[in-house]
Amino acid sequence: MFAVVLSAVLHATWNFLLRRAGGSRTVAALSIVAEAVILVPLAIVVFFSSGPVAVLPFLGATVVGAALALANYAALMAA
Repeated sequence: MFAVVLSAVLHATWNFLLRRAGGSRTVAALSIVAEAVILVPLAIVVFFSSGPVAVLPFLGATVVGAALALANYAALMAA
């Protein structure tokens, strides 16, 4: 339950900050960089600590997730 509430708060905060910045591409780009800096090390730890994992599905899911996140940022900036 805590994760759901935290996710909602972070999502609302992000939308507020982006809206306040006027949908600036700079703010969106900096948030993408911050997201990568935070999540890439975590993904590497999970990948190597989860035992034998098929690399191709993991990389495929990563690419699809990144593409969807990029589409989300583009839609938010356009809105």
